[in-house]
Amino acid sequence: LNQIESLNLSTNAIKELPSELGGMTHLKELNLSYNTTLSPLTTFSKIGKLTALETLNLFNCKMTEIPATIGTLSHIKHLNLLNNPITKIHPEIGNLRALEELTIGNDFLTKERLTLKTLPVELGKCTLLRKLTMPLCSIEEIPVSFSQLQQLEYLDLSWNKLKAFPEVLTTLKKLHYLDLS
Repeated sequence: LNQIESLNLSTNAIKELPSELGGMTHLKELNLSYNTTLSPLTTFSKIGKLTALETLNLFNCKMTEIPATIGTLSHIKHLNLLNNPITKIHPEIGNLRALEELTIGNDFLTKERLTLKTLPVELGKCTLLRKLTMPLCSIEEIPVSFSQLQQLEYLDLSWNKLKAFPEVLTTLKKLHYLDLS
């Protein structure tokens, strides 16, 4: 199966990905959404071997944290972790230097706010990030390292718990869309 470029395994009961997945050298897009029994620790380490992978969809997989093994996804451009009860993001997310689009939080249909209060400063190392969507979290402040996100065009931090206007956002010259409602 090493010629497959897009693989949709969504809406199953997959607990662990097979090690043979690493042999899919042309895989660019992987959809694992609605696999609520996936182990985040092993999932990210196995997916990290997919060097051509650009898009990863983990929508609604009941992941409670983004583990340190996230750092193995150095080629990923689009990462969707929406509707996961994430409470912690490990600093290794800063290793995702190709990341252009990141989605974490909950959609408005769930009407439930995540308890995620802080963002790792290492997120500022994702300097190619163009779109960051994090609605319905509990983010209280934005790290100063966001000043390094000079490619950021779209920022949705709606329904968070910001205590003040994040001054660091005034340094983002390409920002065209901002939602802090």
